Amino acid sequence: MSVLSGISCALVAEDNFVLAIELQNELSDLGCPESVIASRLESAILALNVGVQFAILDVELAGEPCTELAERLVAAGVPFMYFSGYVREDFPELPSAPWINKPASSGEIAAAILAAVQQALHPSLTPSH
Repeated sequence: MSVLSGISCALVAEDNFVLAIELQNELSDLGCPESVIASRLESAILALNVGVQFAILDVELAGEPCTELAERLVAAGVPFMYFSGYVREDFPELPSAPWINKPASSGEIAAAILAAVQQALHPSLTPSH
């Protein structure tokens, strides 16, 4: 069974195209057959309309914080993780989700994806931030 078994569409909200493609490939390797890349906040929010079941978020897209996007994912019950060059403590307003810093290995990314999916399945095990 793949890590993302049952997740058919993911969102990669990342404004660095090379990183976005790498994340898209990682999702595919983990069993997600389709993913959407959004490099701006507005397009990431619109992408939620295609039935996204998992998301990887950069905390800022073209200079705009992704707080609204993260809140919408929480409200919709969609598991997600942050992938950022910033540190978690600089964004206390963001909803809780697994966080890894750029750069990261494919193993670190896969572990964070698994943590995000597990957190969504077992919210009582979620550490507070």
